[in-house]
Amino acid sequence: MKNHRRLSVCLALLIAAMHAWPQTPALADQPAPSVGSKHPDSFPPACGSEGTGDVRATTFLMLYVNICLGHIAKLDELRAKLAALPRLPPEIAAKLSTSSIELDVWPVPDPHGHFLVAVGRHKSICAVYARRVDTEQVKAHFEQLVSKAPQPVISTERSRSKGLGATGKGETVFYKWSLPNVPRAHYFGLSTNPDPDADIQAHFSVTLGTE
Repeated sequence: MKNHRRLSVCLALLIAAMHAWPQTPALADQPAPSVGSKHPDSFPPACGSEGTGDVRATTFLMLYVNICLGHIAKLDELRAKLAALPRLPPEIAAKLSTSSIELDVWPVPDPHGHFLVAVGRHKSICAVYARRVDTEQVKAHFEQLVSKAPQPVISTERSRSKGLGATGKGETVFYKWSLPNVPRAHYFGLSTNPDPDADIQAHFSVTLGTE
């Protein structure tokens, strides 16, 4: 029962962010997101997790839900919250982008791992990166979170690729959440690489835009 409620909270966060809708009652009792916190207890509970399993994967998911999903419709507010953290040099940040999208990137202090958060300079995109994490657990969290959407939102799997990277272990999956007859939609992505020598083993992303 608690797992279902936690998943509902995460889904409500996504709905609240879409088109900057007001927060739903499911979020009324949740603490405000805390960017750059040194302890995950300041975040709402993770989706579908009772705290068992890999703590790093759970923390990673918390950062994605609260930092990116909770702010994708108000990235200027997110930038203001991140201003207190040191930003990575542009030449290092550029290595995280697989396209021409320019990103500003900040390390997020956390005792459970090395995480980065990135915000697009000229595009409504937010991403969270984990240097080391249980990629199988991260994939399970992601599928549980976005593969199905509460009505009237429609969840569509846009693409799924395997065998990526030098070792052929990399995977990427994208989902789209949309409303009927509404051009703007959310695009959720996850890339994983369980290779122990990979610079980044997983990163979540969310983009708000049109086709």
